Amino acid sequence: MRQTTFFFAAFMVVALVAAHAQPLSRSARSVGMANSGTSLVTGVDAFGVNPANLAAPSGSLVSIGLLPLGVVGGTDFLDFGTYQKYFTGVDDGTGNFQQYYLTESDKTFLLDQFAGNTGNLTLDVGFKLLAVNVNSPVGAFGFYLGDRVAANLTLSKDYADFLLNGNTPGRTFDFSETQFASSWTREYGLSYAVSITPVRRVLSLQFGATAKLVQGFAYFGTERLRSTFTTDANTYAITGTSDMRANYAGTEFFTRTINPFAFNPFPRPVGTGFGLDLGVSTTYLSFLTIGASITDIGSINWNRSARTIVAESNFLIDNVANDNQVSSLWDELNGDDVAVDAFRSPLPTAFHFGASVDFRNFYFYRAPLALAMAVHKGFNNEPGNSENWRIGLGGEWEGLDGFPLRTGIMLGGYQPVMFAFGIGIRIERFTLDIATDNISSVFSNNFSTASLSLGSRLDF
Repeated sequence: MRQTTFFFAAFMVVALVAAHAQPLSRSARSVGMANSGTSLVTGVDAFGVNPANLAAPSGSLVSIGLLPLGVVGGTDFLDFGTYQKYFTGVDDGTGNFQQYYLTESDKTFLLDQFAGNTGNLTLDVGFKLLAVNVNSPVGAFGFYLGDRVAANLTLSKDYADFLLNGNTPGRTFDFSETQFASSWTREYGLSYAVSITPVRRVLSLQFGATAKLVQGFAYFGTERLRSTFTTDANTYAITGTSDMRANYAGTEFFTRTINPFAFNPFPRPVGTGFGLDLGVSTTYLSFLTIGASITDIGSINWNRSARTIVAESNFLIDNVANDNQVSSLWDELNGDDVAVDAFRSPLPTAFHFGASVDFRNFYFYRAPLALAMAVHKGFNNEPGNSENWRIGLGGEWEGLDGFPLRTGIMLGGYQPVMFAFGIGIRIERFTLDIATDNISSVFSNNFSTASLSLGSRLDF
C-alpha cells in the first residue's frame, strides 16, 4: 500500500537521523535537571526554551553554541527489555539469532502492555548548525540555524491485536484512534530580548521574542483514520468502512533512489512557514526567578510536491477465496493518491512555565546550588509535541570547581516517573554539557524512554 510504504519510510528516516541530533527546544543543561530549566538557562541554551532569558545576566558578552548533538525517544507501551525478548530473536549459542515465534500467552502479554485503547511512541531529534547570542547596552540579540526531525505515532490497541492475532471471526476492529505524523524542518531564528530594572538590585524584568523562518523538507500526517471492519463468525463475510485521509510532501531526496553520497544538506524546501517564540522572566533579589514562554506559534504551508491520500468507501467481501474481491478491497484501503496545490500543518506550539532559586546569590545564605521547577504543556500532537502535562523538578550543584552536577525528576509523559542526570565540564571559556533525562536507561533494560543530550559553547 502506498501510504503504508511512506509511513515506514518516514519512520525509518527519523530512526536513522536520531543517532546524530538534539531537539531544538532542549538544552543539555536543562535536560540534566529533568527539563526544569525554563527560568534558569541563559545564553544560547535559552533558544527554544524562553527567549527572555537571552537578556538575563550570564557573565558573557558573546555566547556561541558548538553543534549540540543528541536524541530523545519514548513509548508508553513497550520497554526495551520486552523489545529485546520478543523482537530481536533468540541466541542459538553461537552468536547468531534465530526467529522467536510468539505464543498465545506472549501475544496476550504484549497487548496487556497497553494502558488504555492506544499506545504512543515519539522521536524528537535535531541539531543547531549555528547559534550565537550577543549582549549589548540596548538588549540581547541572538541567531540560530537548526534542523528538527520528529515523529509521533498513536497506535490503537485494535490495530496491534490485528497484527498479532490476525482477522479473528466475530471481532470488530476499529483503527480510528491510530494517528501518525512525521516531519523534517529547518529553522532560521532571530531573537531579541531586553531587561529593565524597575527597582535597582531588587527586581528586574526580561522580555524576549524569536521570529523564525521555517523551511519544510518532508512531512507525512494523517488527518483521520476511521477505518473499521467485522468478520462474521458464521459466514466469514467481511464488512467494513474505509475512511482515511493523509497528507504528505517530500523533497527530491525522498522521491528518488537515495544515494547517500549525493545527499544535499540544503535541499529545496517543499514547505515554508513562520514561527514565533514569546517569553517573559522576572528576577527578585538576584536569586528568585520566575519565567514563562510560548514556543512555536505558527504553521507551515506545504505547497510543492504536495499530495493527499483519500479513502472513503464501504466494502463487503463474501468470498475471501475470490481474488477479484480481495484485490478490490486492497484498492479501497489504498485510496486515491492525488496531487494538491497545498496543505497546512501547525508548528508544535507549547507552553512552558518555570521558577528557580539560585542559592549562589541568596542574600543571607550562599551555597553552590540552584533548584528549579518547570511545567510543560503542548497545544497539539504535531511531530515532537505532546498535549500531556509534564512537570520537572531539578537542581544544579557546583561544589566541584569546573564540574557542575545536575539531577532531577520528571513527572508525566510516556514514562510516569524519570530521573535525570547531567554533568558539565568548564575549561576557561569552553563549556561541555552531557545529560540524559532518564538515567535508568543506562543501568537497566526496563525503560521505555531514553535520551542523550550533548551541548557545548564558547563564552567571551
